[in-house]
Amino acid sequence: MKIPVLFIVLSFFHITCSSSDWITYRGKDNTFTIKFPGQPKEMNLKSGFGIDSTKILTYMDMTEEYNYNLTIMYPSEEILKPQFNDEQRFEILKKYSTITIDLIGKIVNTERIFLSGYPGIFVTGEITQAVNEGPYPPLFVKSYLVKNRIYILRVSCSFKNRESKGKDVFFDSFELIQ
Repeated sequence: MKIPVLFIVLSFFHITCSSSDWITYRGKDNTFTIKFPGQPKEMNLKSGFGIDSTKILTYMDMTEEYNYNLTIMYPSEEILKPQFNDEQRFEILKKYSTITIDLIGKIVNTERIFLSGYPGIFVTGEITQAVNEGPYPPLFVKSYLVKNRIYILRVSCSFKNRESKGKDVFFDSFELIQ
């Protein structure tokens, strides 16, 4: 599976986040907008989840001031069948949202959230394999099921920057284009 390996690699990069310099990125498929502190890098990744391709946008910087990695992933095709009930949809969303945290650390909290009436999940975790002892670097993941597509927003940062407003600017800026 290539996606988890990419998440592990991306977890150790850093970005600089000055909220006044953020740009709005519009998805090439015109389904969403989101803000990044600069032009994100775009990648397509073939995955092991039965999805032809997953789009990945990430912004990283090796500076130490803010110590963030911001990533949004979304498959190029729908992943859910219309006949799935709400509980099945939530379990699929939870699985996609926690897989990379499980590989490099531990899940601390999971809560259900909503975006414009669409179900979502907010997962917080810790990267326990990055250091030998705490305090561990945090990982934050917000995922949403919009119709039959999943959007995964991910922030990793240093422990000292876990309360920075940069992650909130990123998460709060995600908007669907109706």
